[in-house]
Amino acid sequence: MSPIEDDREYTLPEAAELLGLTYAGVRSAIRDKRITPARKIGKRLTLVRGSEIRRFRTARESSPQAQGWVTRRADADADAAADIPPELPAWLTEGEDRP
Repeated sequence: MSPIEDDREYTLPEAAELLGLTYAGVRSAIRDKRITPARKIGKRLTLVRGSEIRRFRTARESSPQAQGWVTRRADADADAAADIPPELPAWLTEGEDRP
């Protein structure tokens, strides 16, 4: 990814490339007010400031959702292991029918 210049305004396709998102993903972020557009030129051209792109990228990288499935799965497995009682009923360990 190329460096982001804070004082420059980027078109949505450029912002999408810098953020690693699709054009539709950037449009959705603007619609959901997660990215504030700098200004709109005409009916179709929207510009986003570099500082706003940097802010969004930093927020996304530091969110718990950005940890990835592997980290979340390891945390879930550790939590599940802590919840297992020390002795399981015989019907669970020996394959017997449930009472």
